[in-house]
Amino acid sequence: YVPGSWATAADGSASTLMWAQLGGGNDYGIAGFTNYSQTIPGEVGFIGWNDSTSSYEALNAPVNYNAWNSLEIGLVNGISGTALEYLVNNSLAATVPLRNGSGAFTGTIMDAINYFGDPNTTGAVPANYTATWANVSGTPVSSTQATPEPATWLLMACGAAGIAWARKRGYCGSAKL
Repeated sequence: YVPGSWATAADGSASTLMWAQLGGGNDYGIAGFTNYSQTIPGEVGFIGWNDSTSSYEALNAPVNYNAWNSLEIGLVNGISGTALEYLVNNSLAATVPLRNGSGAFTGTIMDAINYFGDPNTTGAVPANYTATWANVSGTPVSSTQATPEPATWLLMACGAAGIAWARKRGYCGSAKL
Protein backbone atom coordinates (compact mmCIF):
# COMPACT_ATOMS: atom_id res chain seq x y z
CA TYR A 1 0.00 0.00 0.00
CA VAL A 2 1.44 3.38 -0.99
CA PRO A 3 -0.08 6.33 0.92
CA GLY A 4 -0.64 9.59 -0.94
CA SER A 5 1.62 11.38 1.56
CA TRP A 6 4.57 9.49 0.04
CA ALA A 7 4.19 11.29 -3.31
CA THR A 8 6.80 13.77 -2.09
CA ALA A 9 9.55 13.56 0.51
CA ALA A 10 8.55 16.98 1.90
CA ASP A 11 6.12 15.25 4.30
CA GLY A 12 8.73 12.66 5.28
CA SER A 13 11.19 10.36 3.56
CA ALA A 14 10.01 6.78 3.09
CA SER A 15 11.60 3.70 1.55
CA THR A 16 10.17 0.23 1.84
CA LEU A 17 11.67 -2.74 0.04
CA MET A 18 11.05 -6.43 -0.60
CA TRP A 19 14.20 -8.57 -0.83
CA ALA A 20 14.31 -11.95 -2.56
CA GLN A 21 17.30 -13.97 -1.36
CA LEU A 22 18.76 -16.21 -4.02
CA GLY A 23 21.00 -19.28 -3.97
CA GLY A 24 23.87 -19.11 -1.52
CA GLY A 25 22.98 -15.59 -0.44
CA ASN A 26 25.28 -13.78 -2.88
CA ASP A 27 22.52 -12.48 -5.16
CA TYR A 28 19.43 -10.47 -4.26
CA GLY A 29 16.40 -9.23 -6.06
CA ILE A 30 15.17 -6.05 -4.36
CA ALA A 31 12.08 -4.13 -5.38
CA GLY A 32 10.19 -1.42 -3.56
CA PHE A 33 9.03 2.15 -3.31
CA THR A 34 11.06 5.20 -2.31
CA ASN A 35 10.64 8.94 -2.22
CA TYR A 36 14.23 9.38 -1.03
CA SER A 37 17.13 7.71 -2.80
CA GLN A 38 20.80 8.61 -2.53
CA THR A 39 21.65 6.48 -5.56
CA ILE A 40 18.92 7.96 -7.77
CA PRO A 41 18.60 11.59 -6.60
CA GLY A 42 15.08 12.97 -6.82
CA GLU A 43 13.52 9.57 -7.54
CA VAL A 44 9.98 9.10 -6.31
CA GLY A 45 8.54 5.76 -7.31
CA PHE A 46 9.37 2.10 -7.65
CA ILE A 47 12.99 0.97 -7.74
CA GLY A 48 14.73 -2.34 -8.36
CA TRP A 49 18.19 -3.66 -7.55
CA ASN A 50 20.45 -4.40 -10.51
CA ASP A 51 22.66 -7.14 -9.10
CA SER A 52 25.14 -7.03 -11.98
CA THR A 53 25.93 -3.32 -11.42
CA SER A 54 25.33 -3.32 -7.64
CA SER A 55 23.01 -0.32 -7.87
CA TYR A 56 19.34 0.59 -7.80
CA GLU A 57 17.53 1.64 -10.93
CA ALA A 58 14.21 3.39 -11.44
CA LEU A 59 11.53 0.96 -12.63
CA ASN A 60 9.63 3.79 -14.38
CA ALA A 61 6.22 2.33 -13.55
CA PRO A 62 3.15 4.34 -12.50
CA VAL A 63 2.41 4.42 -8.77
CA ASN A 64 -1.16 3.98 -7.53
CA TYR A 65 -1.25 6.30 -4.51
CA ASN A 66 -3.67 5.58 -1.64
CA ALA A 67 -4.02 2.10 -3.12
CA TRP A 68 -2.40 -1.32 -3.23
CA ASN A 69 0.31 -1.93 -5.80
CA SER A 70 1.64 -5.28 -6.92
CA LEU A 71 5.40 -5.97 -6.93
CA GLU A 72 6.84 -9.24 -8.21
CA ILE A 73 10.37 -10.54 -8.52
CA GLY A 74 10.60 -13.51 -10.88
CA LEU A 75 13.40 -15.71 -12.18
CA VAL A 76 14.02 -15.80 -15.92
CA ASN A 77 14.60 -19.30 -17.35
CA GLY A 78 12.77 -21.24 -14.68
CA ILE A 79 13.47 -22.09 -11.10
CA SER A 80 17.27 -21.67 -11.35
CA GLY A 81 17.20 -18.58 -13.53
CA THR A 82 20.08 -16.45 -14.75
CA ALA A 83 18.23 -13.11 -14.60
CA LEU A 84 15.49 -11.40 -12.62
CA GLU A 85 12.28 -9.82 -13.84
CA TYR A 86 10.69 -6.98 -11.90
CA LEU A 87 6.96 -6.61 -12.44
CA VAL A 88 4.96 -3.63 -11.14
CA ASN A 89 1.18 -3.91 -11.17
CA ASN A 90 1.46 -6.98 -13.43
CA SER A 91 3.58 -5.22 -16.08
CA LEU A 92 7.22 -6.00 -16.79
CA ALA A 93 9.30 -3.05 -15.56
CA ALA A 94 12.87 -4.41 -15.91
CA THR A 95 14.96 -7.51 -16.56
CA VAL A 96 18.42 -7.62 -14.97
CA PRO A 97 21.11 -10.34 -15.07
CA LEU A 98 22.29 -12.04 -11.89
CA ARG A 99 25.89 -11.29 -10.98
CA ASN A 100 26.77 -14.79 -9.83
CA GLY A 101 25.04 -16.75 -12.57
CA SER A 102 21.99 -18.58 -11.38
CA GLY A 103 20.09 -19.24 -8.23
CA ALA A 104 16.78 -20.25 -6.72
CA PHE A 105 14.70 -18.27 -4.23
CA THR A 106 15.66 -19.14 -0.66
CA GLY A 107 13.92 -16.43 1.39
CA THR A 108 12.07 -13.14 1.53
CA ILE A 109 12.90 -10.05 3.62
CA MET A 110 10.59 -7.06 4.09
CA ASP A 111 12.40 -3.81 4.84
CA ALA A 112 11.40 -0.27 5.85
CA ILE A 113 14.16 2.31 6.23
CA ASN A 114 14.25 4.66 9.20
CA TYR A 115 15.98 7.97 8.40
CA PHE A 116 16.19 9.26 11.99
CA GLY A 117 19.72 10.13 13.12
CA ASP A 118 21.61 8.58 10.19
CA PRO A 119 24.38 11.02 9.15
CA ASN A 120 24.67 9.25 5.76
CA THR A 121 21.20 10.31 4.69
CA THR A 122 21.78 13.97 3.93
CA GLY A 123 18.65 15.70 2.75
CA ALA A 124 16.27 13.08 4.15
CA VAL A 125 13.23 14.33 6.03
CA PRO A 126 12.85 12.01 9.06
CA ALA A 127 9.24 11.11 9.85
CA ASN A 128 7.37 8.23 11.39
CA TYR A 129 5.58 6.04 8.86
CA THR A 130 4.11 2.57 8.55
CA ALA A 131 5.10 0.24 5.73
CA THR A 132 2.25 -2.13 4.86
CA TRP A 133 2.76 -5.32 2.84
CA ALA A 134 0.22 -8.06 2.10
CA ASN A 135 0.23 -11.46 0.38
CA VAL A 136 4.00 -11.85 0.49
CA SER A 137 5.16 -15.12 -1.05
CA GLY A 138 8.62 -16.53 -1.58
CA THR A 139 7.45 -18.96 -4.28
CA PRO A 140 9.12 -18.45 -7.67
CA VAL A 141 6.60 -17.23 -10.24
CA SER A 142 7.73 -19.88 -12.73
CA SER A 143 6.81 -22.76 -10.42
CA THR A 144 3.64 -21.41 -8.83
CA GLN A 145 0.69 -23.79 -8.85
CA ALA A 146 -2.87 -22.81 -8.01
CA THR A 147 -3.93 -23.77 -4.51
CA PRO A 148 -7.64 -23.68 -3.71
CA GLU A 149 -8.75 -21.27 -1.00
CA PRO A 150 -10.47 -22.70 2.13
CA ALA A 151 -13.90 -21.62 0.84
CA THR A 152 -13.25 -23.51 -2.41
CA TRP A 153 -12.39 -26.64 -0.43
CA LEU A 154 -15.64 -26.25 1.52
CA LEU A 155 -17.69 -25.92 -1.68
CA MET A 156 -16.00 -28.98 -3.19
CA ALA A 157 -16.65 -31.01 -0.01
CA CYS A 158 -20.32 -29.95 0.04
CA GLY A 159 -20.68 -30.89 -3.62
CA ALA A 160 -19.12 -34.31 -3.03
CA ALA A 161 -21.39 -34.87 -0.01
CA GLY A 162 -24.42 -33.89 -2.10
CA ILE A 163 -23.48 -36.32 -4.85
CA ALA A 164 -22.93 -39.12 -2.32
CA TRP A 165 -26.31 -38.39 -0.68
CA ALA A 166 -28.09 -38.33 -4.06
CA ARG A 167 -26.52 -41.67 -5.08
CA LYS A 168 -27.51 -43.26 -1.79
CA ARG A 169 -31.12 -42.06 -2.17
CA GLY A 170 -31.23 -43.23 -5.80
CA TYR A 171 -31.68 -39.76 -7.32
CA CYS A 172 -28.81 -40.17 -9.77
CA GLY A 173 -29.89 -41.49 -13.10
CA SER A 174 -27.73 -42.70 -15.91
CA ALA A 175 -27.55 -41.55 -19.45
CA LYS A 176 -26.32 -43.28 -22.57
CA LEU A 177 -25.13 -41.51 -25.65
